Amino acid sequence: MHFTKNADRTNTTPFIIKGKIVILGNIAKILGVVMDAELRYKQHVIKAATKGLIAAIALKRLRIVSPLTARQLFRATVAPVVDYALNIWMHICGGSAIAIINRVQRIRA
Repeated sequence: MHFTKNADRTNTTPFIIKGKIVILGNIAKILGVVMDAELRYKQHVIKAATKGLIAAIALKRLRIVSPLTARQLFRATVAPVVDYALNIWMHICGGSAIAIINRVQRIRA
C-alpha cells in the first residue's frame, strides 16, 4: 500500500515477491489502526465510535451504580476504545467525525 494524499503519486501495479503476485490494497490495519491510502482514517473513526457507542449504551443500562462508579467504568471501558491511537488520527478528523465521538460523550453525561 502506498500512503499519499496526492493521487498522481499512487501506483496500483502489482509486484512479485518470491514468485507470488502481490496486489496493493486500499486499506491496511497496523497495530489496530485502520489506515486508508489517503491517510484519512475514516473507517477507523467510524469503528472506534461505534464500539464506544455500544459500550456507553451498555453502561447507561446500569442504573443501580453511583455516578462515581459509572465514571470509573466509563474511563475503564469506553474511553480506551474511543481514544485508542487518538494522537494519530484526531488531527485529520472533520466535523462529522467529531460529532460521532461527541455522541459517546453525551451518553456518558
